[in-house]
Parts: sequence; C-alpha cells; structure tokens
Amino acid sequence: MAKRKPYPTKTELAALFYYDAENGCLVWKKCEHKSKSWNTSWAFKPAGGLTVYGYVHIGIDSSRYMAHRLIWIFHNGPITGGYEIDHIDGNRANNKISNLRLATSAQNNFNTMRGHGVHFDKGSGKWRAMISVENKSRHIGLYETKAEALSASMGMRNSLWGEHAYFNSRH
Repeated sequence: MAKRKPYPTKTELAALFYYDAENGCLVWKKCEHKSKSWNTSWAFKPAGGLTVYGYVHIGIDSSRYMAHRLIWIFHNGPITGGYEIDHIDGNRANNKISNLRLATSAQNNFNTMRGHGVHFDKGSGKWRAMISVENKSRHIGLYETKAEALSASMGMRNSLWGEHAYFNSRH
C-alpha cells in the first residue's frame, strides 16, 4: 500500500487558496505555478467536490484531501496529537471554521447519528433506551413512550460526552 501524502502546510495552503467565510470553503487563487489554462478555468472558484459520503474533497497536485482538514490547517496549523476534525452540527459538507473543532476519535464518533439507542422491545411492550460505551451495550431503561426513551438516551449521552454528544449539538 502506498504511503499517504501528508497534508499541505498552512503556508502552502495560503499560497493556493482564499477562505470564503460566508460559504465555509476554500477558493482557488490565481497561482503562477499552474498552467495558464488551469488558472483561467479554476481561479477564484470554490475548490473541491462532494463525495458520496457527504464530505468535500479537494485535489491538489494529484492528491485528494478532505476539505475540513485543509480548512482547519489553513486557520490553525497542523492537526497533531492524534486529533480529528469534528463537524459540530454533524453536516459533513458544512466546513465553516465555526463548525469545526478538534476531537479525539471517540469524541468524533459520539457526534454521529448512527443509532439513537432507542427501539421498541416487543417482550416488554415498552421502549428500550441503550447506548454503546467502549463497544459495550449499556442498558439505560424501559419507557412507556419513545419520547421518554429518547430523553433518557439524550441525558445519558450528555452526561457521558458533554458537548460532543450528538443530541446535545442539535436539541
């Protein structure tokens, strides 16, 4: 397997892009090292395209990079210490710097919509609230209504994961 090319530095990105704060995107600068035809086609236009997974990727010198990581580096410098970039609102295409934050892999995973931890339990005739903590299911309780189970799930998520809890970011 080929080694992944490192992300460009803050200085390299500043030479290639402007940041459009209103739209949360990088915009190509007119770059002297690029061919004249390339500059005519792409200069002053938003960089990148949407993937099937909802992320924006940007191609630079035959390598593809995740736009949210490039935008973080553009504003803050390198991403170190094993951190990832989390989209606070859960929208993978919203790359406004105000919507991005550093997070551990676990914190980033907490801020996803994958299963809200509530399902109807036919055996009891009630709504069961559960969450996964360190890859282990944790039973919260059985509730008469789905709303009560969701509330219990939200409360547990907020107490465990605070601002990184998916429900905390949206409700």
